[in-house]
Amino acid sequence: MGRLVLPIFSIVMSRYMCDLRTIVTIPFLPRISASYFIMALLATIGTLQLVAARKRLVGLSLVPGRWSRQGGYILGAFLIVAPAAWFWRVEQWTIFVPGLAGGELGPLMIAAASLGLILVLTLASVLQQPWTGPLRTPLGGKKVPLKQGEGILYLGGERAGPRPAICLLVSPWENTLLPFAKLTEALLSHGFAVLFLRPRLEAHPCYPSILEVLPEAISYLSGRKELDRQRIGVLGFGLGGDLALRGAASNTRVRAVAALSPLLGRELSNSGLEALREFTLPQAIRFRLMRGQEALSQKLSAGDALAELDSRPVLLVVSAANPPPGDQMGHRRNIQRAEGIGHYRIPSCPEVVSLVEAWFYRELGG
Repeated sequence: MGRLVLPIFSIVMSRYMCDLRTIVTIPFLPRISASYFIMALLATIGTLQLVAARKRLVGLSLVPGRWSRQGGYILGAFLIVAPAAWFWRVEQWTIFVPGLAGGELGPLMIAAASLGLILVLTLASVLQQPWTGPLRTPLGGKKVPLKQGEGILYLGGERAGPRPAICLLVSPWENTLLPFAKLTEALLSHGFAVLFLRPRLEAHPCYPSILEVLPEAISYLSGRKELDRQRIGVLGFGLGGDLALRGAASNTRVRAVAALSPLLGRELSNSGLEALREFTLPQAIRFRLMRGQEALSQKLSAGDALAELDSRPVLLVVSAANPPPGDQMGHRRNIQRAEGIGHYRIPSCPEVVSLVEAWFYRELGG
């Protein structure tokens, strides 16, 4: 008799426990699923912040600026540890109750990881945008009639005697002055005149005709009586930095030259994670669409032109994530690395603006 009771009892209890498991688990499934999803989502974002800090990836970093690496480590660790502690606090009574199996957890984790990646790429694109603002000048800008480029001259307020001038040279593909607004205002406040210059984009700017842009602008500045022809400097950004270095090397009227994130013949639009070292995802796409820019940079050979500028002051501001090769640095160069700042963010970075205005004021006077 005993041999029959034990199997029957086992069958009844297993059936009862199965029903009990269903009764206990079902009410908690929606809540624990949401808790798993939130924890996985935040842990994904935290992991990406650790990767961004370790690999210096501007396009994945949610902490812009010079402290992005330290901040990335702190934020990443917090987003991994804090959600895990929260999950244990909220679900400690249901976590060991049979519920979601691997078949349900797998898609849940994949969905959380995918959403986390999308959120990080989107937020980084917003947070890593250049600091921009309206250009406020005392007298406004005046369009300059140039054959090889489009120019806007800002003279600033009135002052006694001729003033030094800066030619701010950008890539033909730049379509706005806003990223350079703070830099322009800072130079104007120190007594400089600023000529914003962009080479004309006629289909594709060709080499060597693009080299005529800077000499024409320097001649225009030298011919204005309110400007001091002995104190003319050139400031370039991106491909404009290459043009500034190459043009200044062959033009003795340029007394000082500064280049912000020049290309120097390098490929910045690499694929995969390498593209996110200096760019957010939209910026990387935009840079790749500027066809001909890298090829033109290689033809300009701005790195070789540095040797010809050895007797004149040169300032290079480059991204710490993608510095120029050592053989292009030179032994008399003032090289400044912008930590945690992407390519397009450099000209509007407050630290860079202060550095450039102080350097030109020291070299050219105000």
